[in-house]
Amino acid sequence: MQHLVEYPLITAKIRGFMKQSSNRRNYSFLVNIKLTKKEMKQFIEDFFNVNVYKITLTSIPKKKICTFKYPGFKPKYKKATIYIEKKKIKQNTNYIPYSIFNQSI
Repeated sequence: MQHLVEYPLITAKIRGFMKQSSNRRNYSFLVNIKLTKKEMKQFIEDFFNVNVYKITLTSIPKKKICTFKYPGFKPKYKKATIYIEKKKIKQNTNYIPYSIFNQSI
């Protein structure tokens, strides 16, 4: 289950959703393109010891970018938004011996 989560996404829109919800917490991550909801739910519940209420996965297609001389594409990616019930989160440090955020040992 390595490299499922690339890194957390923190934008103004996501922070607004986090402040707006009263009884649930929302967290967004950039995840592996091949990831499924079941795998993400199992990973989050095992790693953070929380009950996941809902998960939404959004696939963003590749986009054409035009620079001055060299046209190209931004790669496609997948965004996961996790909704959990409000309670204190404790990270399970015995689950994975290295960082989940795509870093080597």
